[in-house]
Amino acid sequence: MRIILTVLQGIAFVLLALQLLWWFMAIGSGHQIPQKTTNIFSINVIILIVIIIGLFFWKRSRKSTD
Repeated sequence: MRIILTVLQGIAFVLLALQLLWWFMAIGSGHQIPQKTTNIFSINVIILIVIIIGLFFWKRSRKSTD
């Protein structure tokens, strides 16, 4: 079970890194980013951060009960 949680957390980290990388590349190249895209990006980042933090604390609480 802990392996699955670690994999999920790793995937969330990778997705977050890709989102941020895409965002900075788009800004750096001077593209005008539509407002709709900005909203979707913000929601994705918030969801990924919540998943990462949630999995971290869940793994931690399960470790203390083992």
